[in-house]
Amino acid sequence: MSIVTLLWPAFVLAILLVFIHAIFGLEIIKRGVIFTDLAIGQVAAIGVAVSLLLFEGRYTFMLTLCFALIGAFLISVATHRVRHIEAFIGMLYALGAS
Repeated sequence: MSIVTLLWPAFVLAILLVFIHAIFGLEIIKRGVIFTDLAIGQVAAIGVAVSLLLFEGRYTFMLTLCFALIGAFLISVATHRVRHIEAFIGMLYALGAS
């Protein structure tokens, strides 16, 4: 097996991810919601902290995923109901950072 044969699937997936992220990025800029990824990352970090604090790290992946989905759901609902969405996302980020 040559190195080209080994790395070909990774190269194709990397190119595919570039196109997917470009489409997502344009959609986020079009909606005007820029810092959602930072806020969702901070909320996911709360899931890690809860896992370490309450379950000694046994359910880290599950709690991180659940908290990230909760954060994404909150932002999704807030985009339709909150007038100043960037302020809401900033508060969610600050909550996750604290």
